[in-house]
Amino acid sequence: MKKVNDILTHLKFNPEFKKLNTHTTLQKLINTLPLKLKKGVKFAYIKKDVLFFVLTHPVYKMEFSHNKDLLWSLLKTLGIANISDINFFVTNVMEKKETPQEEKPF
Repeated sequence: MKKVNDILTHLKFNPEFKKLNTHTTLQKLINTLPLKLKKGVKFAYIKKDVLFFVLTHPVYKMEFSHNKDLLWSLLKTLGIANISDINFFVTNVMEKKETPQEEKPF
């Protein structure tokens, strides 16, 4: 009988879960960034061999463009070799802060 860990490892490397593996790899990349860069990342994704970083403020876009060599070296150390370019942009959508709603008795 196989252990649960063996089954999950086998499922993880199936081609059907390629997007899940890509997402975990990008989370590792974001977590290895320096703190001053990590705070500005909203999320990242890969589209047609281009790595996109969605940032929270235009100042972070300038910081990322100055530290592009650092990003390339982090990509090499994490083993992400299929990236041909890195792009950054700032999202226009404002984040909504959720406020807890209190239930009022009748």
